[in-house]
Amino acid sequence: MYHVTVDDQIPYYVYGNRQDGPSWRGPSNSLQFGGYYGNSIPRGAWHPVAGGESGFAVPDPADNNIIWSTGTGSGSIGGTVTRFDERTHQNREVEVWPDYVAGAPAAEVKYRFNWEFPIAISPQITTRFTWAASLCTSPAMAGIAGRLSVRI
Repeated sequence: MYHVTVDDQIPYYVYGNRQDGPSWRGPSNSLQFGGYYGNSIPRGAWHPVAGGESGFAVPDPADNNIIWSTGTGSGSIGGTVTRFDERTHQNREVEVWPDYVAGAPAAEVKYRFNWEFPIAISPQITTRFTWAASLCTSPAMAGIAGRLSVRI
């Protein structure tokens, strides 16, 4: 597992990304299984929540049924973030910067996203979704976080 996060449920769930696969969600303890399986968490209790191997899976602090993930393969080029709904098991991709830049010279790319660019959601202002990318036009600004102005 890479980049492990947790939510605020009791008991809490664990989120992470694994090699060559999607992001995953699973319980933090075996209490909900009534002591079966030798008090261990059965493999089937974990399931994919979209996203990809190289990114982050972050539960939404306003609604733990929504999981935001990065690392959707070549989606890291444009800052693709996946929104997964635990209730429906439906997901959709949202591009942070919807401009296909594969093969473009660095000087022409407004934001360059790392293969595993991080995301975060403010627990105080849950409409504040923050992502990190380098600003190619101003090297002194590398690593500055941008914000989406609306919740998707």
